[in-house]
Amino acid sequence: MSSGDSGNCMQRGNDVPVGHGPVISVCMITYNHQAYISKAIDGILEQESPYTFELVIGEDHSTDRTREICLEYERRHPRVVRVLDSDVNLGITENFARTLSACRGKYLALCEGDDFWTARSKLHKQVKFLEEHPEYAMTSGRVEMVNEAGHTPDDTSQLQEQILRMKREPGFFDLLEYNMINTPTVCIRREVMGRLADEARVRRLSYSIDYWYWLRIASRHRIFIEDEVYASYRVHSEGASRQGTFLRKRMPWIRHDGVSHYLSDHIAVTGAEKVVLFSSMAGVVNGCGSSMRLRIKSLLWCVSNLTSFRAWLKYRFRRIS
Repeated sequence: MSSGDSGNCMQRGNDVPVGHGPVISVCMITYNHQAYISKAIDGILEQESPYTFELVIGEDHSTDRTREICLEYERRHPRVVRVLDSDVNLGITENFARTLSACRGKYLALCEGDDFWTARSKLHKQVKFLEEHPEYAMTSGRVEMVNEAGHTPDDTSQLQEQILRMKREPGFFDLLEYNMINTPTVCIRREVMGRLADEARVRRLSYSIDYWYWLRIASRHRIFIEDEVYASYRVHSEGASRQGTFLRKRMPWIRHDGVSHYLSDHIAVTGAEKVVLFSSMAGVVNGCGSSMRLRIKSLLWCVSNLTSFRAWLKYRFRRIS
C-alpha cells in the first residue's frame, strides 16, 4: 500500500500499525541471531497491510547482541514490538510455546530470527484468504534459500525436492510422508495454534517444534499452500535444522505423537490409512534415532492396534503375492 492511500493506511515509524479488521500477531523466536535479527524484524515492520498487527519476540537469553537489538526495536516501536526476555536459555520448544501463548491476535504468523519475509503483502494476502475461507485453519507459501551472506547457496537440492513434492492442500498423510510446510510463510488461526501451544507447555514436550504443530493441525483441519514466495529461509551452520542431532532426536517422537493422536481424532480410518499408520509406528520402533523408551512405547502401540497390524499384513501379503 502506497503512502498516497487513504484512511485504512497503516501508520509507520513509532506509531502502532492501526488498521481495520482482525489483529494479527507475528511470533518470532530468536537466539544468537545478531547478524540476522534486524533483517527479520524489518521484514515484519515493512508489511503493507490494512490490518493491525503486533510483533512478539521470544528472546532466549542470547550470548551475543541479539537481546540489545530486539530491545532497541521495542524502544523505537513500543506499541508494535513486544520482547519477551528470559533470565535463562529455555530452548527452542519452550521458547516457541511461551511466545505463541503471549500472542493476542486472531491470526498468527511466524518468522524465526534468522529468516526474513520478502513479500510486503504477505500478511494482507494471507489474512484475507483465511477471512474469506473459514474452512481452512492455516495457509503457507514458498521460500527461497539464502546463506549467511544473503546469497543463494550452492546446494538448493532440498528446495527443489520440496517444490516437486509440494501439494496445494496437503493432508495429514501427505505431511507424515514429507514436511512441505515452510515455517516463515505460515499464517494460522490463533485458536488452533494456541490450543496446541498450551498442550505443549502442559505436557512439557521437548519435541514440539514446528513439524509437530503441522501434523497435529493437519489431523483435524484443512491447510492450503499458496504458489507464491513469501520469505527467505536462511541456511547456516548454527541453524537448528542444520544440526543433525537436534532433528534426529525429535523426529521419531513427533511421528509417534502424530500417529497416536490421529487415531484418537478419527473414528473411521480406512485400511490403506491403517497401513500407513502402522508402517510409520513400526519405523519408529526400528529407527536408529529412536530412544529405548520410545521404541518400547511404539512397540506397545503396535501390539495394541491389531486392526492396523492386520491391515498391514494384508498389504504385505498382496505385495509378496
